[in-house]
Amino acid sequence: MAITASVALSNSTPKAGQKFTCTLTVNNSAGAAVNVIGIDPLLYPTGALATDGQSASAIGVPFTGPGSTLAIPASGALTFTWDLIVFVPQGGYWAQGGASEVWVAGAIVSTSDGGATTATTANATVGNFP
Repeated sequence: MAITASVALSNSTPKAGQKFTCTLTVNNSAGAAVNVIGIDPLLYPTGALATDGQSASAIGVPFTGPGSTLAIPASGALTFTWDLIVFVPQGGYWAQGGASEVWVAGAIVSTSDGGATTATTANATVGNFP
């Protein structure tokens, strides 16, 4: 199976504490349908916050429960969405006057053919409170 995936963000410059949405598009370029059996959302900081031990975020869950469409048709695509929030901790980088930090959003998609596909990521530059 030829599965590819990519994420896009509803806001690439959110403020800390502001909810934004991640959209995952999973494409199947093969000639047979395949089922999505799992999605592991990813959200992590780069730069100073990645090493100060004070990074905080909330990651929603893509809907893959009963009643959801999980079969990607041959030469078709499916989309999934979930919410993301990055928080400003009381110490570390933000307390030292950091104005923004880049966070990377992505996902790993597991399919019924035994594959695990890492989605192309998207960046959000999260700003400190105004």
